[in-house]
Amino acid sequence: MDRMFKLIPLTVALGALSAPSFATEWANLDAEINNLNASLQTQSAGGPKLNGWIRSRFTDVSDADQQGFKFDSLRIEIQGDAGSDYGYKVSFDMTSGEALLRDAFATFKLGDVVTGKMGQFKTAFNRDSLTSDAKLLFLDRSNIGGNGLWNTRTLGLQFYGQYETLGWTASAQNGDDGLGDEHKLSLRVHADLMGKQAKNEGAYGAAEGTNLMVAAAWLDDGSFDDGDALLAEVSLTMSNFAFAAEMVDLGADVGDGTPYDVLASYLFMPQWEGAIRYEDRDDAANTTDISAAVNYYVSGHDIKWTVQYDTFDSDDASLELDALSLGLAVSF
Repeated sequence: MDRMFKLIPLTVALGALSAPSFATEWANLDAEINNLNASLQTQSAGGPKLNGWIRSRFTDVSDADQQGFKFDSLRIEIQGDAGSDYGYKVSFDMTSGEALLRDAFATFKLGDVVTGKMGQFKTAFNRDSLTSDAKLLFLDRSNIGGNGLWNTRTLGLQFYGQYETLGWTASAQNGDDGLGDEHKLSLRVHADLMGKQAKNEGAYGAAEGTNLMVAAAWLDDGSFDDGDALLAEVSLTMSNFAFAAEMVDLGADVGDGTPYDVLASYLFMPQWEGAIRYEDRDDAANTTDISAAVNYYVSGHDIKWTVQYDTFDSDDASLELDALSLGLAVSF
């Protein structure tokens, strides 16, 4: 027993001697963990970011014996900061089952106001075509928004900037003749007269108060004798209400018409938004479309269900259809 009591002071003394050593080791370990965490946060901020979305639907088309499921969009995007004021973005669409290149461009800053973009990108023409598939109010873009003259990606050079409430984009891209000597030139100017427009369509996710944006755009594809287009549009959100309208004047070789569309939506519950859109295609068959949709936002536009009804009226009987669809969109 005496021997045990003699060992206790020795044990206490050894513990006291080793305590500073353990404290130093723990402090060093904490410092290493903090440094590693800061390094990972830096890499995460400037390194590649992976995102995308899956959009699919079930559609029943009356009087056409068509009913089934399909992908609307299956997208993978990679983007990041390369350093020295340079960035990049690459995206692939796999709706068809194959990886098809969409965006593939590098960005660079010219001072604090202007940014350049070179590579393959979509022409900046109207708001509907520039809105991400995952942030649309309806399952489909408007007829104007889906026009292949600008709702497509081609190689070129673009400059854009923002000065207070005024924003602009100018680009030169390969025209319809590909690597021929004719180019597609475009210019878009928009002004936030009140507030600022969100990156999605509709009232959900809009900034508080009243937000009013007007825009005008010009495009000319030199591959055509008369391949120009002029656009005017307006977008308004106010509390739970949203309104938008657009009209484009098409040259003789790219449509030769003046189609327009008008939409309105109302957020009647925090997670429910109803919307209606009328379109006049101003084509030879006098085709008009009416679309009515209800969105249920599970997690904003990142996860949402859409029920949509479309009806088409036209002098061409083959274009007169009614369709009912159920869509699900999930972004990651």
